[in-house]
Amino acid sequence: MKQDSKVFQSLKELLVEYLKAENISVENSEEQLRELLHEAGAAALGERWTQEALRQDPHQIPCDCGRELKRRQITPKTIVTLLGTTTVQRAYYWCPSCRKGRYLLDERLGCRGRMQTGKVQECVALTIAEETYVGGRRLLETLAGLSLGHHTLESMAIDMGQALVKQADAEVEQSFQEELDSQERPQTLCISTDGVKVPMRQGWQEAKVVTVFDYDITPGGSDPEPGRISKSARVEHCEHTGKRMFAQAQLRGAEHAKRIVVIGDGAQWIWNQSAEHFPGAIEIVVWYHATEHLWEVANTVYGQGSEPACTWQKQREAELWEGQVKEVLEAMRELFWLKRKSQRGFCGSEAEHVLQTNLAYFERHCKRMDYAHFRRKKLPLGSGSVESACKHFVAQRCKRSGMRWNEEGLHAVLELRSALVSDDWQRVQSLFKAA
Repeated sequence: MKQDSKVFQSLKELLVEYLKAENISVENSEEQLRELLHEAGAAALGERWTQEALRQDPHQIPCDCGRELKRRQITPKTIVTLLGTTTVQRAYYWCPSCRKGRYLLDERLGCRGRMQTGKVQECVALTIAEETYVGGRRLLETLAGLSLGHHTLESMAIDMGQALVKQADAEVEQSFQEELDSQERPQTLCISTDGVKVPMRQGWQEAKVVTVFDYDITPGGSDPEPGRISKSARVEHCEHTGKRMFAQAQLRGAEHAKRIVVIGDGAQWIWNQSAEHFPGAIEIVVWYHATEHLWEVANTVYGQGSEPACTWQKQREAELWEGQVKEVLEAMRELFWLKRKSQRGFCGSEAEHVLQTNLAYFERHCKRMDYAHFRRKKLPLGSGSVESACKHFVAQRCKRSGMRWNEEGLHAVLELRSALVSDDWQRVQSLFKAA
């Protein structure tokens, strides 16, 4: 509404007179005026929606079964709007063939079978994506004047989240049947995955987190930077995570990317899924994880934080940085045989086990540790996106004190949160659009 319009000016004058006539104090004027505006606005919405529904809704509409749904009766409904509760009168349509009924006004308002409008449900989705049900209830009441019970919030959030879960599952299935449509054209597309423990009712379980992002040089830049980061997480088997990685990559333009990069730690399941879904991809073991293994060897063999341990680790890290993985392996083998010959009790010790385990680790991932080559190609060496997602996307919302999730509730909230933190909120808004 334009502030210079006659309606606005008249309304403003009426409100000023109301404040004067009721002698409302400055301290109470904000809350009382908001309450008045909400009450009047909700009543106006109900009356206007009723007028439009009774005037515009036709006598019959087509049904999905091919027959016609006839307008049977006018039915009242109490609706919760952004301004408060109101009552509307709207037409009800019924198909005797498929035995389905419809309310066109409810569909236009995005009610989805509930008494809250789509706008109210979107506010709930946004709040619960960030806050607990208790905290969300308080925020909605304080900031928006919406008084909704704990169970109502939970029911709405799970309902919306599960709808998004079904969408995501359908996209996974579609990705293996046909190419998912994407308008994105990345030069380099990166897929990264990691896990974070979450408290479930049956105990702690790992939620596998997937991030997908373009890694290109932006206009005016000299080095590539991560673009929009798509984030998702589920408690699921690694094979399902691999399929989710593939579907998310397709949605982000994998079919058009010149390079696909898979980034992960040493978990073998990651590389098994990479080989299955992204053959030919550039695979990179996270630099931080590789150096952690060097520290593990140094501290175990030479003593935690000792000078020899620091010296050995720094030498190996410098070699690794230059892509000299063979030199690192050779140094570890020399250390292994030296200790075996010179140190009584080495055989069967923890130090021997650590050395053998890490020798196998570096041998297995040798090609994934050519960091000098990766740097020349301006590829990412870290997993900051997925580690940040584990911490802020999952843990910050789902690992608070006293929380115990069931799978349905956890996945619903994670899907709402995914839409929010992935800058993909239109997924939520699409739930309320009339067919």
